[in-house]
Amino acid sequence: MQVKFKKKVLFVDDEIPKYGPQLKSVIGEAFDVICVQNPKEALEKYKFSELQPDLIVLDINFGEIWDEIEDDFEQETPDYIGVEVLQQFREMDPDIPIVILTGFKNLTSAFRSGEHNANLFLIKKETLTGKKNDILINQLLALLENSTPSHDRQQQNLAEEVAPEYRKVETTKPGTVAYWHFEEEQIVGIIKPLVDRLKRPVKVLDIGIGDGRFEQVLFSVFDNELEITGIDFSGKMLAQCKRHMSNEVDSGKLILKRCIAERLPLKNELFDLVIAGFGFLSYCNIDNVLEEIHRVATHQGEFFLGSYNFDALFYKVWSTRMDDENVPISGKIDRDRGLLYLGNNRIIKVRPTGIEETERRLRQHGFAIKAQWTFPVLYSTIGCDMAKPVNGITVDEKKYHNYSNFNEQLYLQDKLISDSLGEKGYYAIHHCKKFISE
Repeated sequence: MQVKFKKKVLFVDDEIPKYGPQLKSVIGEAFDVICVQNPKEALEKYKFSELQPDLIVLDINFGEIWDEIEDDFEQETPDYIGVEVLQQFREMDPDIPIVILTGFKNLTSAFRSGEHNANLFLIKKETLTGKKNDILINQLLALLENSTPSHDRQQQNLAEEVAPEYRKVETTKPGTVAYWHFEEEQIVGIIKPLVDRLKRPVKVLDIGIGDGRFEQVLFSVFDNELEITGIDFSGKMLAQCKRHMSNEVDSGKLILKRCIAERLPLKNELFDLVIAGFGFLSYCNIDNVLEEIHRVATHQGEFFLGSYNFDALFYKVWSTRMDDENVPISGKIDRDRGLLYLGNNRIIKVRPTGIEETERRLRQHGFAIKAQWTFPVLYSTIGCDMAKPVNGITVDEKKYHNYSNFNEQLYLQDKLISDSLGEKGYYAIHHCKKFISE
């Protein structure tokens, strides 16, 4: 049997010295096997994409190293640790194929793991006896072939790829920096009355936290008045966020979780504010995401959504000149075909939406719109070469993500123009409140 490209298998087992070489001999022709003995270590490395397997093989019992890991898991005995580890992998990625290894005496544990959608159960000693096993290899390849993702894998892979350079790349165009600053101003303005009203730390969920751009701004303004949970489907984005926000993560003010927006492993009615920047960009099923946001928001919870605006003036000005180096945004959209061109032959699907369509969808999913904006108009139409500041005028770079050429006068002018033109800005922002029918 010849396999052109080897897939990666993460093997998590407390007896790696004994069984790691055996698994490699059984499936090594078709798979690269990465062995990790400590399940906590495997979960952490997977969370931050230090490990990026295509498939996971997981032992059910971790009795051999129980003394080392007892404090890391809720179970009182090692017999069910594999079930708990499976559940945590599933919360991070509901679609990755997971094979459970067990013995006859652990069949009860195996059945419990079925509740968390294990894909295959194998008797450990029988499976790892002997050498190459074509039947097992074909079983594992079939699991991979039949895996149906419930989220946008293309977008996820792109996020993993660009994470280390994301902030640097995105702040090369003044229009992007202008929008970021505008968006951050709106969020700060939304949170201030929540802080005053609740008289306790505001619980915030940031869906698609990326590298923590919002959090750097919000904690600089509110400090101990916020408790933020940030989720992302990219482990490398979470790693960047942890690097930028290490103090807040260590103190517990910022909790990072890897999961997808379509299935939030979070309790009902938990958050006072849910933030979803570019919410209509990377979801396979927008309706599922909106249902999840409605579920986790409190009775009076609020929702902040950012998306691309189909009716932006930008498209009339630049649609025939997308190759011009002065196009004022970092991503160039073919709005009719639904494609976003990011350079370096990177193209992803994206769907700009009209304001009326977005309003209708939000109402259908139980959100009343409190306010909405589109921005920018001026920055997104005049071109990069015209957006530089007047000579001799300096700006506080920290306010603008260390972008030194920001033109504050132009920004203030753009706010007035965007407000007067109503629905012609490049990005649409919606501030909503959870609606509860009587």
